[in-house]
Amino acid sequence: MTWAAYHSIQVPNDAPFRLGVSPGKGWGVFATRKILKGETILQEKPLFVIRKPHRMIEERDVFAAYCALSKKEKAQFLSVRDNGDGIFPTMERAFAENSFTIPAQPGMAHGFFLLHSRFNHSCLPNCKIPDDAQPDDSITSYATCDIKAGAEILLCYETDFDYRTRDDRHRLDRSSLMLG
Repeated sequence: MTWAAYHSIQVPNDAPFRLGVSPGKGWGVFATRKILKGETILQEKPLFVIRKPHRMIEERDVFAAYCALSKKEKAQFLSVRDNGDGIFPTMERAFAENSFTIPAQPGMAHGFFLLHSRFNHSCLPNCKIPDDAQPDDSITSYATCDIKAGAEILLCYETDFDYRTRDDRHRLDRSSLMLG
């Protein structure tokens, strides 16, 4: 695994976190100081936005957005392909696994956020991205509890599972299989 590409990702000087290796997860985000519940962790504008429902985004859409980027932005987008699970086979796959819904257009627009895409998943997260719409398509993450210095900052990718115990999540999975 090549980590050199991640060293070119610029973290804002005032950010309360650093990027680092997360065992078993690839690259992650770690608090550099105590972060208080409700505190802003990061406000970020997307590198690019594709204004389509997620299931309709194709390789050509991601490639067209990629071609419009500067040389530096292209290198940053390609750096996510080299994460913990190996290289993504397509640009569309890299986008699909590293994009977020734009709150201003729920389900109809998805942005690639270079830093937020480094936050790893937990069903018991310590931060959240609310559905607040921003005119510039940016998203903001907030601490949902106090986060100790050195702790990994984690999001729940599947909000239906947010704050549920493992048993609750498995019950939901089984009940959805029975209903389907």
